Amino acid sequence: MSSQAAAPPRAVAAAADRLRATSAFAVALRPAYVLGGLLVVQWLAVLALALTVRHNGWLYYAGGDQLWHYSGAYLLAHGHLPPSFVGFGWSILLMPLALVAGPNLVSALPGIVLLNTLVLLPVALLCVYGIGARIAGRLFGYFAAVLWVRRTARRNRQAVDIARLPVEDPRRWRIGHFGRALPEGYLHARETGDASRMHPDLRRYFEVLRLVQSGPLLDPERLRAILRLNSGAYDGLLESYLRSAPSTGRSRS
Repeated sequence: MSSQAAAPPRAVAAAADRLRATSAFAVALRPAYVLGGLLVVQWLAVLALALTVRHNGWLYYAGGDQLWHYSGAYLLAHGHLPPSFVGFGWSILLMPLALVAGPNLVSALPGIVLLNTLVLLPVALLCVYGIGARIAGRLFGYFAAVLWVRRTARRNRQAVDIARLPVEDPRRWRIGHFGRALPEGYLHARETGDASRMHPDLRRYFEVLRLVQSGPLLDPERLRAILRLNSGAYDGLLESYLRSAPSTGRSRS
């Protein structure tokens, strides 16, 4: 077989050349530029989530464990050894905050949220990049970091939208666990993207939430929807659904 016959097709050779050039360009980039850009994207995704989910001041979620962690931090900071129900690692990190903020978790929440966002989030991204780079070089480290940021952004976009519905039985609940009824057509809409089976008002509300959670990050329409959602412009749709929705025929969350 001649060397001419064994040569790859031009399209394959051209694609291979472009791939090598792209790889060389990526490897030549300074990690600070790449990781800095990814960190900005990650911060924007967190900001979008913070602006769209319901919260009470700095309190975004209360599952119960945070009370043990912070109580442990406060006790450790004052020379006591608390029970290790949830371990000591996070409590030790929170000790300086507990010394300043005092025994009330709510007073320490701004510091805790900023610590997670401004310090630990970048540290996690750097760790993922460093592990990938040590395994297979800088290019693989960039790849691992991109996957990490994509995973974070995707989880933020999939914030549970039924949290905006009221608790099914206000008399029976415990902290961090609120039973809610799944509206008719909700699971079908989540699985297929087709919301036609939902109540008309709830469908319009769901479509707004879907735009806010899953739309292009800096799309002007999405940004307008975020502002309108937080100003209560769509609350009437939810109230209309709750007035007309049947109390049966819905499964619990």
